[in-house]
Amino acid sequence: MSRLPVVPYDGGMWRRILTLGGVALVACTSTHRVAASQPWVPWNRPASLGWYDCEPGSTLVERHTPGDGGLPFELRRTRIGDPGIRAQVQTERLGPQGAQRPTCCRLAFPPGVLGHEPDREERFLRREAFQAGGVKVEVEVEVVRRTTRLDSGCDTVPCPCLGDVLVEEMSSRRPGPAGEGAVRIRFDPSRSHFSRAQGCSSPPHGSAPDARGLVETRVATALDVPFGLQGARHRCMRVRTWLSPDMPVESLECPSVLEGRAMWQTPDASARGARTLETTEVVSFDCKESPPRGP
Repeated sequence: MSRLPVVPYDGGMWRRILTLGGVALVACTSTHRVAASQPWVPWNRPASLGWYDCEPGSTLVERHTPGDGGLPFELRRTRIGDPGIRAQVQTERLGPQGAQRPTCCRLAFPPGVLGHEPDREERFLRREAFQAGGVKVEVEVEVVRRTTRLDSGCDTVPCPCLGDVLVEEMSSRRPGPAGEGAVRIRFDPSRSHFSRAQGCSSPPHGSAPDARGLVETRVATALDVPFGLQGARHRCMRVRTWLSPDMPVESLECPSVLEGRAMWQTPDASARGARTLETTEVVSFDCKESPPRGP
């Protein structure tokens, strides 16, 4: 059996690592601390705030913490020119070694502008009991049959294929906070079918089927969670999503935060090949809101 190499002790190196870790922990704690005197951010929009709603010069700063023990770093995203149907977003990485050259450009579009909104063929509503964080609430279930179709402007991988059908249940609080997403999404594998050809779509991942045979892909674990950011409280919802059956990811959804999330996890692979979860938290955002656009 081969022996691991012996690394000489470097007190200065460890002090630097511990100092950086302590700074990240303090910064993270200060971001989440919610004082009772902080005002709630009023939110009356039907959806979360997106880059398309913000003028050039708007910024979003995120802190990324790798799951493999790597040092945390920050990303500063800045909305730059192009007043047309898309928003260009420039990204700059800030880390222990200083700033890296900005990369350009991520594109953000208003919902539905590319024609990727799935067709809605049938829909009906019912009520059901839902429990999150020990709190039982009544929610309205929207049962939707979604049909995806191959689009000439498709920029996703894999692209949906002609004839793919997804029948899913989307449960939402009625009434609920403005801009809040579904508290639960499940799909029905018995009524859904997907093309198997290379480059076509695949069934969504999820937990094991429940008693009704539905597969859960998203569920809220806590409702009305306060999140402190820049001297104000944002009303959020803690959500678990299955991007793969064996590794659900957690997120904190806040419609009043730019891009609609204050914290989220992303599956990643370390240099050793192990699967880990990278955590991203919003440190600050400044949206210079655009004037309302016409239809």
